[in-house]
This record gives sequence, structure tokens and C-alpha cells, in this order.
Amino acid sequence: MLYLVRPTGTAAYPGGARPGVPRSKTAIPRLSLGHLHRPRLLTVLDRARERQVTLVSAPAGYGKTLLLAEWAAARPSHTAWVSLDEDDNDDHRFWASVLTAVGSCAVVDERGLFDRIHIPAAASADADFLAAVLDACDRLPESIRLVLDDVHELTAPGPLHGLGFLVRNRSPGVRLVLAGRIDPPLPVARLRLAGELCEVRAHDLVFSPAEAADMFAAAQVSVRPDQVRLLIAQTEGWPAGLRLAALSLRGSSDVEGLLSDLVGNSTAISDYLVEEILSRMAPEVRLLLRSVSICDQLSVELAAALSDRSDAGELLDALEQETALVLRSGAGPVRYRVHPLLRSHLHADLHRQRPDLVAELHRRAAAWFAEQLQPVRALNHARQAADRAGVARLLRRHGVALVSSGQHAAVRTNVSWLGEHVGADAWFVLVAALAARRVGASRRPPSTCVRPTRRGRPNPVRPWSPWPGWSDRGTPS
Repeated sequence: MLYLVRPTGTAAYPGGARPGVPRSKTAIPRLSLGHLHRPRLLTVLDRARERQVTLVSAPAGYGKTLLLAEWAAARPSHTAWVSLDEDDNDDHRFWASVLTAVGSCAVVDERGLFDRIHIPAAASADADFLAAVLDACDRLPESIRLVLDDVHELTAPGPLHGLGFLVRNRSPGVRLVLAGRIDPPLPVARLRLAGELCEVRAHDLVFSPAEAADMFAAAQVSVRPDQVRLLIAQTEGWPAGLRLAALSLRGSSDVEGLLSDLVGNSTAISDYLVEEILSRMAPEVRLLLRSVSICDQLSVELAAALSDRSDAGELLDALEQETALVLRSGAGPVRYRVHPLLRSHLHADLHRQRPDLVAELHRRAAAWFAEQLQPVRALNHARQAADRAGVARLLRRHGVALVSSGQHAAVRTNVSWLGEHVGADAWFVLVAALAARRVGASRRPPSTCVRPTRRGRPNPVRPWSPWPGWSDRGTPS
């Protein structure tokens, strides 16, 4: 598991006495006045069959808790809610919270039905205890929903075994609803195949343009439709990112400037990414993501070359399966991409913390793309590494082929970037002339043409020049 949660030990409670369970732990969270109602997702939850397990799984900030709180608020008397935390890795505390929540439901008319159940120290391994819980659930007069929020907090063997028991032995009286940042270690694929799973994932929870517009309106932030579309593209509809953007926009006098670099200009978004996402990742995962942040699309081999980790593919695959922060993209060979907001933050952090490493990573990327015979990308990374010798080598090797294949812009850009450093090198003069001639044949008027100035006096058309002193006839002037 890539998120770090420290399991606690198991405490002993004499005679099976229950630890106190705070009311806030079993209370359905209240919705704010500005809460955005999401009827399309409520319909998904309502349509789940009675015996199905409902799983709401997405990274931090996708609105899992708010969605379930809105859904539960429609039938609070039939909802048992547990807000799980690290303390619930104590098996006794976990079951105390679950039984207290279920026993507090208004429809549980038999007082003490769940209060009388004795909780042993290792409850999840006690067959008699588990049978008693199941029997009490079967005796419920009406069906209820048991919501276990933040189920990712459970990492200790005891509570996880207990959770597995509830999933395997679902009572017709209790509909199990699990919400967390990653999938719990349960047979999710098997449940899905058997039609016993109702899923709400990150791609379901993202804001649509209409929902984002409604959210900005509720927050009293004035944004144009094109700005909403830009924000959706920058955040990929991530609800927390859009809400934090609304806070930043409300206090900004330069909306266009803030939108040009949302992560760099919004402290609220950067702080959230650090506190809620990156701080919970294992150090090696953070280092990997920071190393690959210089590239948009990643293959397993490229990630390994950038991070210098042979297990880079395994880590990316685990992140893709456990979170929505790394996604597979495209068809054919596996390609990964990091969520754009997270990638932007990691890239900026890389420049702040390790500016010396930035050039080295671009050199690695250039070498990898060169080996894959992708010279345009290799040139781009070599240029970002300020590696003039590398750019020159790549142009010598691929320049003529690039011109022949119509990629004149790449040649012109890189020859211009090298500038006077190539001097009067005949080979670069030749490649630059070829690129200029190919472009000029279709776009540039003859050099004898003139163009009027504001005062009506003609000026010769100045042809493109890759560096000062170079003439359009392909020789130094």
C-alpha cells in the first residue's frame, strides 16, 4: 500500500467493556449552506440493489463524504454512520464504533439489541462474537445503511478481517457502504464480476462544466464560461481544486494572471496537495513522482530511466490502481500520466528544491527519447537541459531526416537556439538552409518582393535567419 498509515496496537478492555464512542464519530456530517447538490450521483447510490456493497473510492478532495452525507440526510433514521480514523485499527474500538452506530439508528426499535453484544479483545477472530453480530443484523425490523467513511484508515489485520467478514456475510438488514481514498483490501474484482458491487469512482465525482459553474455562482465568484472550461481543463474537474480555485479567485484582482498558473499562484491549492495527498505517500513514491514530473506522458521504461528505479512501473501501476492521481492513457503500450495539478506542483517543487536535478532529468529524458528514435522530443529535453552539445549531436544525426519528413519547425527552433555557437559550421548552415527553403517554397514570397511601410516607402521582405549574420542564400554574410 502506497499510503502510509501507522496501525495502532490492540488495547485490552476488562470484561469486554466498550470504550466510549464520541457522538461526532457516528453522526452524519452536516452540509454547508453552499453545498452543491449532485442528483446524478444520488441516483446512482439509490439504484444500488439491497445486497450490493457500495464502494465510493477516490483520492482526497473528490467529495466522497459530502456526497454520502447528502445521500444519508434523505433517510437519517435508516443510516448508521462511522467516521473511521487511525484509532479504529484497534479491533475493540472498531467494533465498538460499528455497534454503537448501528444501535443508534432510530429504526432499531429493540433497545439494547446491539448494546448487549459482548466485544472480546480480538473480536474479529472470535466466531461467537461475529455470529452474534450477524444474528442481531438479521433481526433488524427494517433495512438500514451502514456507512464506513475513510475506510482507508484501516490497516491493522484485526479490523480488516472484521470488515471482510461484513462483506462476505452481508445481512439482508444492512446495506454496506464503504468510502475511502483507496480501495480496501477486499475482493473488489470478484464482487464486480458477480454483480454485487455498486461503484462510484473519481471519474464519476469530477465536476461537469455545469456543476463547476453552479459552484462558482454559489461561491459568488464571477467567471466567464471560457474561464470555467479552462479551470476544468487545469483541474480535470477535481472538486477540491475547483473549490480552492474559487477561494483564490474571490480574493484576486488579477483573474487572468491567476488562471495562467493555477498551482503556482494559489497557495490554497499547493497547501492542500502537500497536506492531504503528498504527506500521506511513502517517500519513494514522492521522489518517483517528482522525478517524472518533467514529462506529460510516461512509459514504464521512461519512468525507470528518469527515477533510476527498476520498480518504477510497479509503483506507477499501484498508484493507478489505488488512486486517481496517476492514470493510464491511450491505447497500445501502457502510458501513464500524473494528474495535471499534482504534476504542476511537483514540477515547481522540483525547481525549488533541486534545481541541479532538473537539467539532469531532462538529459536523461533526451537520451531515452533519442534511443527510441523520437528526435523531436529528444531535442526538446536537451534544449531544456541547456545541453548545447546534445542538441548539436541530435541535429547532426537527425536534422536532414527531420527536414525531409516535414518537421522544419523543430530544426529551425533548435538551430536558432544554438545560434552563434555553431559558428560557420557548414553542416548546420546546410540543414538550416534546407529547412528555410522547404518552408519558404510554400510560405515565403520571393526575396525580391517588397512590402510597404507606414510612410508608404517600400522595404525588402526580410527572410528568416537562424542566427545573426546568416543570409537566406545559406552562407554567412
